[in-house]
Amino acid sequence: MRKAKRPLISVIVPTLNEEKYIGKCLESIKKQTLKDFEIIVVDGESTDRTVEIAKRFETKIMFSKGNAASARNEGAQNSEGSILLFVDADVILKDTNIFKKIKRILEDEKIGAVVCSPDPYLQNENSFVTETFYKLFFSFGNFFSQISLKTKRLCVLMPGFCLFVKKSLFQKVGGFEEDLSFYEDADLVLKLQKNSDVVFLAGEVFSSVRRYSKLGFPKANLYYFVSTLNSFFYKLRLKRTKPKLEPVR
Repeated sequence: MRKAKRPLISVIVPTLNEEKYIGKCLESIKKQTLKDFEIIVVDGESTDRTVEIAKRFETKIMFSKGNAASARNEGAQNSEGSILLFVDADVILKDTNIFKKIKRILEDEKIGAVVCSPDPYLQNENSFVTETFYKLFFSFGNFFSQISLKTKRLCVLMPGFCLFVKKSLFQKVGGFEEDLSFYEDADLVLKLQKNSDVVFLAGEVFSSVRRYSKLGFPKANLYYFVSTLNSFFYKLRLKRTKPKLEPVR
């Protein structure tokens, strides 16, 4: 009996009580014109309908008690694709051909990863002033991220929203740092850049602004700033260990 063909792309979505967003996220993934992929939802024991909704989209369901970094690593360990896509549950892929674009980009041996930065998804924000503000704010983040990738020194903002990476490179650098509760996605990109080129694509996805709407813009920015500083100084103290991830297949 012939073995089933392994997918090219493994999409890994960490979730925790994401019933309001997970459906639109998975729907945008399923609309991709390149169908050579699998979806792995790694759930942190949600108490809402997240898992129920995810099952409608023919996904693999895993459960994790760890943080987001741990969930992403567990998804990667159980993936079959040669390309990994880490995407947040409140992200919507704009372009139905983005998988084809990424496939072509990563055929270049020098390129190991692609960061797709988001535009704001303003579902409940109808004010022109509010909409303009968020668009400018996200544009600044995208611009700063491009500078960061060129210098290979600064922190790339928001790479965890949508990050494609060759699985072999992901395993080589040891995956996400599970001791980091914040900044783990930017930390991963910095590690990837030491071993490969990383490409930046702006405006390929939508992401909700729910964190800012919930906390308020000043409080949310203060939280992210303090968390990033804590993670940065933690990394200075952290003794690097050997990569935790070993090839599964």
